[in-house]
Amino acid sequence: MKIILLSMIDNAFMPGFIAFYKSVVKNSPKILNYKWRFIDTGLSNSNKGYMASLLHDNVEFVKPRFENYKHIDMSITDDCLKNTYYKLDIFSYTDCDRVVFIDMDTIVLGDLNPLFRCGARLAGVQAYGSGSDNLRSGINTGVIVVNKPYLDFRLYKNILQFSRRGFSMPDQKAINKYFKKMIHILPKEYNCEKRMWKGKKHKIFFSRNGDLLYRITNEKVRLLHFVSQKPWDKSPRGKLNKGYDELAPVSYTHLTLPTN
Repeated sequence: MKIILLSMIDNAFMPGFIAFYKSVVKNSPKILNYKWRFIDTGLSNSNKGYMASLLHDNVEFVKPRFENYKHIDMSITDDCLKNTYYKLDIFSYTDCDRVVFIDMDTIVLGDLNPLFRCGARLAGVQAYGSGSDNLRSGINTGVIVVNKPYLDFRLYKNILQFSRRGFSMPDQKAINKYFKKMIHILPKEYNCEKRMWKGKKHKIFFSRNGDLLYRITNEKVRLLHFVSQKPWDKSPRGKLNKGYDELAPVSYTHLTLPTN
């Protein structure tokens, strides 16, 4: 059975990859045994070489299937989000039996092996709505598990046709609207957005021993997701990170870990 870890990356996301990789080594090392595949949206050869050296060449880089997106109207999509359409390529990887997609703006804080054993056709974690301090009906597509028969090129083309008029949040809207109630919901601990730090009901917080916990279950957060602005982003949009100072060191702490 062929199972891979999939993500999408460009040069700007290299700090995220390094932090993610080092957090895997520390907190979920068994997933290093799976092949890692990256959808390359702008990665230099030197960065590819560095990634291959860390992963002992158990990695491959593929380009997005650009030609399949020419008919999609991306005019309503913010420029910084247009590349996220290419996440839909997940469904085109018919050479695999199971694909576990994880965004590279995440930090692994617990065991992720259950994701790689998940047999649901399509699985994800409900998105957190900061305005309502509640979980939405749809999933946040930063973490997705896809199994056959959903790894199917005809299905992939159907999803792209469904998305032809474009979305403001490309992959997330497309997947949630197309599959609707056919998505298996995973425990929230597998994708906790940083916004939950400011929550009250669906809150994440540090325990006395330093573990990051999810208030509803009092279970340890397994994956912390730095949605919106990233800890390494020093652009003028810095105000988007305001109020998350206590969480940023989680990312930087892992950046300073040794690579072996």
